[in-house]
Amino acid sequence: MTQNPYSSCQPINNLHSPFAQLFIEIQERIKAEVPAIQWCDQWWGQEQLEYRPAVAFPALLIDFPNTTFSAESQDSLFARVNITIRLLCDSLSSSAASATDASRADALQYYELEHDIIAALHCFTPTPCCQSLTLTGITTENRNPEYRIRNLSFSTAYELDVIP
Repeated sequence: MTQNPYSSCQPINNLHSPFAQLFIEIQERIKAEVPAIQWCDQWWGQEQLEYRPAVAFPALLIDFPNTTFSAESQDSLFARVNITIRLLCDSLSSSAASATDASRADALQYYELEHDIIAALHCFTPTPCCQSLTLTGITTENRNPEYRIRNLSFSTAYELDVIP
């Protein structure tokens, strides 16, 4: 049996890594709080395919693109984690001023989903080991005319006990 290097965290599904725990907690929170999301997974570049990604829309993809560490002591590190939540929505409706109200509402539905995701995750404390998530930014990617991508950036932090 491998010794748990994250002594302050209790395992989730027998996973000790803070990243695995964060992923599971975020995924479960989205499933519970934003049921309109049809697909929630790790981000592996699914939307970068030349053809339509093999995900159900609207989809949410989770990534931890950047983490920095500082030494708190010889046996402890402090981690600052950036989390990217990628919201993929497919909409062929028009949001033009000349479009019908129903068409505009459908075309802008991803903003409603984004609002629900922010409400679910901002100030959410995923595990006892982590600080609450904080929304730090939102960007848009227009990679494909068939779907829209919104990147929601969050941050959190945790202390990592390193057991020699």
